[in-house]
Formats: sequence, structure tokens, C-alpha cells
Amino acid sequence: MLKRLALFGDYWMSRSLLRILGHLWSYLWKSDSETRAVLLYGSEWMVIILNITHEYVKPTCRIEITSMFIGRGLVSSRELPRDEAIAKGFLIDFLALDQDQLDEFAYRQGRPGFFASKEDQLAEFVCPHCSARYRRVSLRHRSDGSVLCPNCDFWILPPPRRQEEQKAE
Repeated sequence: MLKRLALFGDYWMSRSLLRILGHLWSYLWKSDSETRAVLLYGSEWMVIILNITHEYVKPTCRIEITSMFIGRGLVSSRELPRDEAIAKGFLIDFLALDQDQLDEFAYRQGRPGFFASKEDQLAEFVCPHCSARYRRVSLRHRSDGSVLCPNCDFWILPPPRRQEEQKAE
């Protein structure tokens, strides 16, 4: 969840409706019982604060959104509820993305392998179709473990794991 929330700023900036509200500040942390994030976006006329709490014991996610009208520009404070609803919709849409969608989004944002394990970050990939070699982390991934070879555009499933590796787990 912490890594997912760390990617939210990129998701926010990829959406045109609130792109004028730039990322001002964020703080993310994890404890034994929850993950928390406080994200601050703003412009010369408005500030939105997103406070997110994801509890582990009873799997819940609480979202608090506060917006403040600063008073400059051509926007009135009457538009705050609409902008809060848009921000809440963005956050809910983002949290609903499955792992394949998140990996694809991270890849498009220039962050390939953002969710990869340390083992995957070091792994090398050799395409069985064209023999091209890549770092596995730099490739597009699906949740089933398959990767897309950028040279020949084939989705390739990883080879089956050896019995010794399976026994070790």
C-alpha cells in the first residue's frame, strides 16, 4: 500500500481536471497496524489535503479530503465541494486499480519495475523468440509473471521454477 500511495502523485498529474493543483508536499509512513499518507496539492486559489489511512487488522481504508479556498483568481469557494468530489473520485479510482494496471501506469510514467521485488530487479531476461537481453525490471509485466519483449512484442511467461527453489519455500 505504501508503494501504491507513493505513485499517487504521478496519477494525479496524469489527470487533466485537477492538473492545475500541483503536488506541494506528501508524507507516507507505515506502522505495524496501518499505512498512512498525507498528500497536499494546491494552486494560487485552492489547497486540497488528502489524508489516507489503511488499517491492516480490519482491512479498511479511510479517506479524508479537506479543501481550502485561498481567494485568489477567478474561482469561488462554491466550487470547493465539486473539486473535493473530483479529488475523491481520482483517489478511489487509483486505489481500485489492480496490479497489472498499476504496473502499466508505472511503466508509462517512466518508472518500470516500481513494484518489482529485489530479486526481479536483478534478474536478467533473454527472449526465447529473438534472443534479446534485458534487465527484467525494465520490461512491462503482468501479474502472472509474463513480460513483454520490446524487441519482438511477444508476451513471454517465465520458465517453470526448479524443484529445489520450490522446496526452499
